[in-house]
Amino acid sequence: MKRLETENLDCGYSGRNVLENINLHITPGSILGLIGPNGAGKSTLLNTLARMIKPKKGKVILASKDLWKISSREAASTMAFTPQDSGSALPLTIRQFVALGRAPHRGWLLPFSCEDRDIVEDALEKTGLSDLAERCITELSGGEQQRAALARVLAQEPEVLLLDEPTSHLDIKYQTEILDLVANLAHDRGISVIISIHDLNTAALYSDHLALVGKGGIASYGTPADVLKEEIISEVYDIPVIVTSHPLFGTPMVMPGAKSRAGQKIINL
Repeated sequence: MKRLETENLDCGYSGRNVLENINLHITPGSILGLIGPNGAGKSTLLNTLARMIKPKKGKVILASKDLWKISSREAASTMAFTPQDSGSALPLTIRQFVALGRAPHRGWLLPFSCEDRDIVEDALEKTGLSDLAERCITELSGGEQQRAALARVLAQEPEVLLLDEPTSHLDIKYQTEILDLVANLAHDRGISVIISIHDLNTAALYSDHLALVGKGGIASYGTPADVLKEEIISEVYDIPVIVTSHPLFGTPMVMPGAKSRAGQKIINL
């Protein structure tokens, strides 16, 4: 399995750096959760790791190789990325869309093997899309498109999986099922996963390590217990918080330490 890491990475757009001096590593079989306020740079970092944006400085290293010095096909056969806007404007059925995940392994012109078809059907089943497989992807809800995007990357069979808010349009049932599936892929198959999640408590439940993106870099890195501390979260998110423990799993739970209502002053809980 491949290991993904960054070395003194600066990333951004045009003449502007969004994040600087990023040094991260993700080992096989583990999940790194990216958390942080809106606009902090989580998507920019993921796009840079996915080779969608060229680094301003430093390196992204995949299996000891500079990511920008390997072929696109080698990168695609090893690493899969699901961006926030992961649907398709093409009039494809869900099955056809998911089958695109096999292209890095088969090429665009070679016919599918029985193994390819089995992999596609398995990805559809795992994401609860088998009964919708002949529907056009442009007709799907946002949540269904999110599941289709995950099915496509499952069909790709990557060794490194990058996910940008894959549960943002899903209800709690599908959030849990999708994240359970991602966790199983990481821990059972040894896949390296980097996932951005807005909900801090969900991130704590599913991540082995967290990277808190803020203030132009990584504000804190470590286990969920290391990162989700009241003083750290309060400073980066600019809001008082209370951190307690999940009653079943013991992971950190973050709650607002103050509430504000129209016409009322802020009240400490």
